[in-house]
Amino acid sequence: MLMSGCRALADFCAGLITRLCSVSLRLSDEGELVPRLPHLHPTLAPPGQYEKHARDIVWGYYQHALRKSSGQLKPGDDTWVFPLLQLPPLMVLQDSSVTQSILESVDPHTTIQLASPYFNLPENYISSFIHKCQSTFNILIPHPTANDFFGARGFAGQIPWLYRALTGQFLHTVRSTGQDKRFCVAEYTRPGSSYHCKGVWLTAQDEEAPYLTIVGSSNFNHRSVKRDLECQMVVVTNNPSLRSSLREETQRLYRHGVMFTQDVALRPDRKPKLWHNVFLWLFKGYF
Repeated sequence: MLMSGCRALADFCAGLITRLCSVSLRLSDEGELVPRLPHLHPTLAPPGQYEKHARDIVWGYYQHALRKSSGQLKPGDDTWVFPLLQLPPLMVLQDSSVTQSILESVDPHTTIQLASPYFNLPENYISSFIHKCQSTFNILIPHPTANDFFGARGFAGQIPWLYRALTGQFLHTVRSTGQDKRFCVAEYTRPGSSYHCKGVWLTAQDEEAPYLTIVGSSNFNHRSVKRDLECQMVVVTNNPSLRSSLREETQRLYRHGVMFTQDVALRPDRKPKLWHNVFLWLFKGYF
């Protein structure tokens, strides 16, 4: 998605990068990683000291930008963009919290399309989507052959199959709670292509085009929610042209999806190996 003609948003992103750099390690001319402030090394400083300093700078900047933008709304605007941040080490969990709140609050007849190249929903998302959200989910993930790690040497070559095993576990949970009719999972399958699409699109009942999308860096998985730095944009619009473009975007992606059900996951040629399940039991939180 290309966003142009919005200086305030560009300035915000530039300022955010500056603040993140100011609390990150710097690569010296000698090839060593050094902190910007010697007494505030991320791993060597007293517990909580670096985290508080970094949070005050980054989250404080966001709060200031939020207050500044509150007076910039104009009558007649048809599209609104809201940046979201996720920095788990600094206890900034805004992105996952807002994403969860949005999906819990939508009308039950809304269709939710969710795409992730590394599908491994954390427990709070699974619980929320199953028990608090009543909408239909159309989830798009890569077929193992479309995963970025397909064909890699060594252990990395097993990663696509580990993600498929995680999808099977999710489908088992959905079926065991009697919610399988609300969740449709498809694997992106296109010869010669890999898949790295991510995003959320909401479409209201009796409408064909999304009115809201969440676009950015998050994969909506354990790593994105619990470990990684993420930045996303919530885009809400009633602009017909933009909504039409969002509809075309999802159609281009989902037309290459092949249904993946729990019955398919349990077929002898698809069933995960025993060591896959043991490995995921130990290290699921790193995916």
